[in-house]
Amino acid sequence: MCDAARLALTYRWLESSTHWRRRGGRDHVIWLTGDRGACGLGRLAGRPIFVTHWGLLGAFESVRKIAARGSAGSPVLEARNATAIEGTSLPRFTAQLSSATWCHAPHKDVVVPPYIAMPERSGEKEQRAPLWQARSNRLIHAGGVCGWRDGCGGDASKLGGTNGYSMGMRQCIFHMWGGQPGMSARISVYNHSARGGFLKLMRSSQWCLATAGDGWGTRLAEAVLAGCVPLIAQPAVLQPFEDVLPYECEPADSAEPNLEPNSKRAPTARSLPGAMAGADLSVELLGTVADFSARLDAEDVATLPTWLADHEQEAALLRQRLHLVRGAFQWGRTGLAYNLTLLSLCHRAVELGLQLKAGPQANCSPLATRINRELFGTSAGAPHSAPGPIRIRPTWYAPALDDAIHEAIALRRRGVA
Repeated sequence: MCDAARLALTYRWLESSTHWRRRGGRDHVIWLTGDRGACGLGRLAGRPIFVTHWGLLGAFESVRKIAARGSAGSPVLEARNATAIEGTSLPRFTAQLSSATWCHAPHKDVVVPPYIAMPERSGEKEQRAPLWQARSNRLIHAGGVCGWRDGCGGDASKLGGTNGYSMGMRQCIFHMWGGQPGMSARISVYNHSARGGFLKLMRSSQWCLATAGDGWGTRLAEAVLAGCVPLIAQPAVLQPFEDVLPYECEPADSAEPNLEPNSKRAPTARSLPGAMAGADLSVELLGTVADFSARLDAEDVATLPTWLADHEQEAALLRQRLHLVRGAFQWGRTGLAYNLTLLSLCHRAVELGLQLKAGPQANCSPLATRINRELFGTSAGAPHSAPGPIRIRPTWYAPALDDAIHEAIALRRRGVA
């Protein structure tokens, strides 16, 4: 976790500079690499753009509530339900974004993948594998369940604890499907590190569970680089570049998304609503068929074997698509994580109303086009040239959260938030 007191001293020094005062720090970028990202910074997190590995949409205390109550423990997840009280979510989200209490502020901050030291060509064999190639496991996970390097010590009572580690997802999955119950469904969930190598284990499975720990984790990026389809079990956590890359979505000019609470494969994603009417902006959507993951909520764990069995063919198809986004999760010589970070910051600059170096009419389209060519081999279908904002909306966002983000972007642009 970042040392808030030390950052406060840095603020005092920055606040005296002309560059900071011109926009109150809104055009400054601060990297935080700690496990919990910008959690707990209070007012310090209000204006600068924070680049972190942890996209929790809520205060850090919410991880315990999610562990104890599932989706009902998070207003962000609860707002997706049709039973949510009409008209109450938008004011709540607007107030929370303006008060800077969330670990990740989705209207301004950026989530990037961690550095993973994996051979650059380690996934090549899996990318060329035929669609029908069998894999011995449907789902795998290995690692501490009740805490870092803590396998719960055989104490089943600890599995019901609400200390917030992994938002309770590791404990819940291990409790239901660890050992023989899971093995009969080809689910391998271990409460210890993988013996014989985690990379080898991931390559034996159709899906790899991508959980959090005491903050951000490495399993999503590891799964992508290993050629194993990520099953993201991180409730209310925005993933790296999830507002740029099509995790579970299609072009922004498609129909409205399926917003059923437990939909795993919502077929479309729409852009954020028009926060800057009349602005000369463009929509950049990286790819049109590169959906490469699915999400798992606590409420879905009980039916996990059935869901996995029903989606075996889909897992094989998604595995073939992983190579399209592999470069987005690499920081090495052949990776594009740095380029996508620049694109995300370009988005924030345009939304803030800043003029790019390329000129007053410039936007992020040239950078997005180059990235599309690197990732997908073509720029066809992206960028979409249309007035409006330039980020896509993750499929699991509730409309009220979407609208609150739109309002927060507009307020930042006017310099009042």
